[in-house]
This record gives sequence, structure tokens and C-alpha cells, in this order.
Amino acid sequence: MDPIADLVHSYADAVCRFDPEQWGANWTDDGEWDMGDGAMVGSAALDTWTQIMGTMGAVIHVIHNGTSELDDEAGVGAGRWYFTELLRNGDGSTATLIAYYDDRYRLVDGRWLFAARVLHPLYMGPADLSGGFFADFGQGPAS
Repeated sequence: MDPIADLVHSYADAVCRFDPEQWGANWTDDGEWDMGDGAMVGSAALDTWTQIMGTMGAVIHVIHNGTSELDDEAGVGAGRWYFTELLRNGDGSTATLIAYYDDRYRLVDGRWLFAARVLHPLYMGPADLSGGFFADFGQGPAS
């Protein structure tokens, strides 16, 4: 089994099921979650995630391809995982997010956890891809 794939899938499962306890259990205590406007650390990340999820009617977080490199001896690693989120907001509107996360991992008590996740959006908008593509990963919508 791949411990990082298991971690990424646990994260996706927590998002789909709106499970803050599971979502938080995937992070180091000082984990940094960056949605593109600065890192939130530790409990602040969980609080923000819980607030965001509270505005959603449904989220389907689908993992695509990913890679990771681990240094077992040092207990650190890094990776990149692509995903799609199909979103239904609380007001009933829908959107599709296609993006990737750049990750840093740390081995804590025998389990790999996220030390950091930085979101890089590629597309945000309607499912038919008529919305805004990002010109330079994370640098803003293409014109």
C-alpha cells in the first residue's frame, strides 16, 4: 500500500462526507493549508475548512493522478496531486474546480501526514468548461 495515496484518499473522503474530525486528523499539528491567499496553520486551517464546508450543499472531491517522494529516514516528503471538485453551493448554484495541490509530508508516530498543502487552481466555473482557466498556475484567470 502507498501511505501517501491513503492519506490523499482520506482527505478526499473527509471532504465528500463533510467530516472535520477526519479532515483534521490528516494534518500535523502545525500543518499549513494555503488556498492561494496565504497559509492557515493548525487549528485555524480546520476552522476555515469547517466554515467553507458550511456554505456548501455538496462536494465531490475526485483525485486523479499524483506523485510523491518520501525520505523515510528523515521522515519528510513532497508530492503533487491533481483533483476535480464538483460543487453545489448552499444557494443551489454549481461549479467545477480543477486544480492540484503541492504537498509536504511529515512522518508522525509512524503515520504520514500533511505538513503543508498549497492549492493551485487550473479551472473554476461551469462543468462545460466555459468558465475561467488560469493562465499561469495560480496567477489568475486567463484573458
